[in-house]
Amino acid sequence: MLKNAMKMNLEDLWPFLVAEGGVFLVYELIEAILLLAVKLDISGAICGVVLLAVGVMMNLFAGCGYPLINVDLLLRYSVTRRTALWATLGSMALNVTASMAFAALLGWVDGLIARAWVNALPWVVDVESVTLPLWAYFAAGLGVVCVALGVGSLLLRFGRKAFWITWGVWMVLAVGLNMMDWHALNNLNASVVAAAAAAACLGSLLGGSALILRANVKN
Repeated sequence: MLKNAMKMNLEDLWPFLVAEGGVFLVYELIEAILLLAVKLDISGAICGVVLLAVGVMMNLFAGCGYPLINVDLLLRYSVTRRTALWATLGSMALNVTASMAFAALLGWVDGLIARAWVNALPWVVDVESVTLPLWAYFAAGLGVVCVALGVGSLLLRFGRKAFWITWGVWMVLAVGLNMMDWHALNNLNASVVAAAAAAACLGSLLGGSALILRANVKN
């Protein structure tokens, strides 16, 4: 049963990879049209950042469903809570790692293509590149796993009430980000922001794990 649950979740990885590959192809097609038809003098290498955002959003929404499906299913078949937790974390980690690695790979290929345009077209003189280090992809993936486990565990435990609370928090964050003065972020200490984000992710991971291991599951 444990093997079947993990296999079921691994099968969910393919839509992620197909979606990321589709975004990559559309991006490269649009860039080719702009360079060949409009004859821009600069090629862009920003697809890696776009794919990171796509991977985070897909894994976050899908990851919230893993505790709902995995834990409930495994507990019904008399699997221990600890095993259900590790199976859920393992499935989430494998899927996130694979999709983030694929996003990083496509971002690297995008950089090669951008530089190839400079060599191939005489009117393209430079590359505008926005790249991220490899660790940024996996740090984002780790954060997704922590947050998704926490949110999914809340939904598993408290059901519809937790859904509406989570939806409300999501909407507040979405509206708040749109209204935020992004220039004010320049005054923030990057170390403090990173520490706060890490603490929030750790709290979500520990809280979600505690709910799965100890709290009554609402079926």
